[in-house]
Amino acid sequence: ETGASFEPTNFADIVANGDKKYDTIIFNGALQFFDDQPQTMKDAAQLLSDSPDARIIVSHISGASFVK
Repeated sequence: ETGASFEPTNFADIVANGDKKYDTIIFNGALQFFDDQPQTMKDAAQLLSDSPDARIIVSHISGASFVK
C-alpha cells in the first residue's frame, strides 16, 4: 500500500484497540493536552510498525523548546 491514510478517531480508542500498527504517529500541537505525556509516548511506541522508518513526530507551532 502506498500513500497516507488518516483516521477520524481519538488516540485513546486506537490504544484500546491496539490491533493496528502505524509507520508514523504525529502529535502536532497536541501532546501537552494528554494527562500523562510519558505514558502517551509509550502507548504510541507500542503502536509503531516494525518498519525501520517508523517514527513518532512531536511538533508545535512554538518550536522544539516547547515540546521538550
